[in-house]
This record gives sequence, C-alpha cells and structure tokens, in this order.
Amino acid sequence: MRTIRKKGDFQKVFRDGITRKYGNFLAVYLKGGSGEPAFGFSVTKRLGGSVVRNRIRRRLREAVRVKEKEFPPGIYVFLARKKAIESDFRELQSELERFREEIVRAER
Repeated sequence: MRTIRKKGDFQKVFRDGITRKYGNFLAVYLKGGSGEPAFGFSVTKRLGGSVVRNRIRRRLREAVRVKEKEFPPGIYVFLARKKAIESDFRELQSELERFREEIVRAER
C-alpha cells in the first residue's frame, strides 16, 4: 500500500479534493495519476491518547488494505471521527465500501 506522509500532500488533498462524510471517518479524494492509489490516515489528538489514536489508525489502514486494489488511481485521505472509537470493524469496512463505490461511480 502506498501511503502519503508529508504535510504538503495532505494539505493539497484537503484543498483540492472531494470530501465525503461518514459516521466513522471523513474521506477526501483527489483524482489523478494512472498508477496505484495512495492513502493517508489522520487521527487528531482530540480523539484520545496515543494508544487510542494508533488503534483507530491501524483499523482504518487494515480496512483499506483489504480493498486497496479496487480503488481507482488517486490520493485518498481518511480523517477519523469520534464514532470510530466505539464502532466495530465491519461497520468501518461497510462505510469504506460505500465510499469506494461512490468514487467508482463518479469516475464513469
């Protein structure tokens, strides 16, 4: 999985990308490129201590890893929301799948 880590990359996606809100995360998509998709994950300190934030980030990353080959080329950033702390993994996956389907439909 290709990930983005630089502040400038995140800022570009937030500035120019398409935003969708879901219960567990806010997803931002920036169309572009013909290569493999790149993913970024952000969890703010408001959600809790480092243990909580890292757990949320790991769960988001795993949900994306399972479906990463099905995403069209582009840059995706997932910003965790408070509900992600209590939600189960299946719910996270179903929201991610809804987002992926929305992007695929928009690409047509």
